[in-house]
Amino acid sequence: MLSPTPDTLDYLIQQATGGVGREISKTAQVVQSQLTGEELPFYKIPLLGRFGGSATGATAVRDDFYTRVKDVNIASREFAGRVKEKDPSAREFIKDNPEARLKPAADQIERKITDLQKLKHEELKRGVGADRIQQREKQITNLMLRFNQLVDRVRAGSPGEE
Repeated sequence: MLSPTPDTLDYLIQQATGGVGREISKTAQVVQSQLTGEELPFYKIPLLGRFGGSATGATAVRDDFYTRVKDVNIASREFAGRVKEKDPSAREFIKDNPEARLKPAADQIERKITDLQKLKHEELKRGVGADRIQQREKQITNLMLRFNQLVDRVRAGSPGEE
């Protein structure tokens, strides 16, 4: 009935065990990332993660991606609602929020990312090398980065590869 994510389990364990448990959990994650080849966000490094983070790494790209997907979904729903209600402001809305047109692209990229993540997890189970896992991580990050750039271009008024 309940199926908590690994992050949820980590959170609950850390809350139950306090700061020491949190740092032990982070240490286990460092070891696991070394064995699997998965990238570890800076904030999950024991002790050091408390002092800062990276605004340019894969974690930042992922954060930006999910923020942009959310923005696209909100703008798309708003525009569709205005069109459905025959609201005369729909035309002005799409001029001010051109990313609303990127919903199909966002959906397509999210499906590709999901497929790559499933493939990566299957490869992890089969015990493929860390290089292969890192390659999957880079593929996912590159897809996210390309979408981020597309949204930025559309917002700036030069759609490029819509």
